[in-house]
Formats: sequence, C-alpha cells, structure tokens
Amino acid sequence: LQAKEQLDPWYNQTLSDYLTGIQRQRSRGMEDERRLLGELETDVNQYTEKSKANLELALEKAKEGSSQTGLLQSGMAERQQGLLQRESGTNLQDYLTTTGRRQTEIKRDTTRTMEDLQRQQALQTRDIERERQAQTNILGGQLTQEAGVKREYARRQFLGPFADAGNTGDILQGLGGLI
Repeated sequence: LQAKEQLDPWYNQTLSDYLTGIQRQRSRGMEDERRLLGELETDVNQYTEKSKANLELALEKAKEGSSQTGLLQSGMAERQQGLLQRESGTNLQDYLTTTGRRQTEIKRDTTRTMEDLQRQQALQTRDIERERQAQTNILGGQLTQEAGVKREYARRQFLGPFADAGNTGDILQGLGGLI
C-alpha cells in the first residue's frame, strides 16, 4: 500500500502527460483534415465559377465570330458551341474527379492516423501500467524488507544482551536454569 501511494502519483502524471499528447495529436489531425477539406471545397467552388465564366466568355466570342461571318444560325455555330460546352464540362469533370480522389486520400490518411494513435495509446497505456505494477511490487518488497530489518533492530535493542544468535526472542528461556 505504501509503495502504491509513493509510485501512483508519478505514474498517473506520466500516463496523463502521454494521453494529453495523444489527444493533442488527434485534435490536430482532425483540425488538419477539416482545413484541407475546406480548402479543397473552396478550390472546387472557385474552379467551377471560373470554368463557367470562361465558358460563357468562349460562347460569346464564338457567337460574335459566327455573327460576323453570317453563320450565327448555322449548324456550324451550334456545333462549335456544343464542342466548347463539352470541353468545359469534361475539364470540370476531370477536376472534380481529381478533387474527389484528394478528398478520399485526406480522409483515409486521417482515419489511418487515428487508428495508429489508438493502437499506440493502448500499447503505451498497457506498458505504463505493467511498469507501475512491477515497480510497485519491487518497492513493496523493499519496504517490507526494510520494515523487517527495523523490527529486528528494535527487537535486538529491546532484548539487549539476550539477543544473541541462538536466542529466539524468549528471554525467560535463559532464566529456566536459574530457578
């Protein structure tokens, strides 16, 4: 009990410090994921808006070109507009696909990090608890041994000259021959 009282504060502090570090890593990992996904979403929105604006500008230029050549109502003008829309849509779809993959990678990396931290926490907690138990047993044995030595010393002090090597502590035993 005395060994436990002496060692527990240190081991509790060690475990608490370790768990605080793990929690900080978890928190930062989740914060990083939110930040990266937010940045990715902002990039997607900006790219989408820019893509729409570029398409509108290209369509206007195509209409102007067709109008100047007198082909505004022709199939050629509609074909060119269709090609511009398809190319813009394809580019946007490619960008969204790449962005979706990046989102998946970010989430996967965060999940793996959290799993690794969970395992690390379990192993380190187990190791700290094992060390605490071992050190408590060692210190408990040392304290028990010290208490025994102190008791023996006190007994010898109390018995004085009767505390020789053959004496079992029964001071009346030596008096039996005198009576």
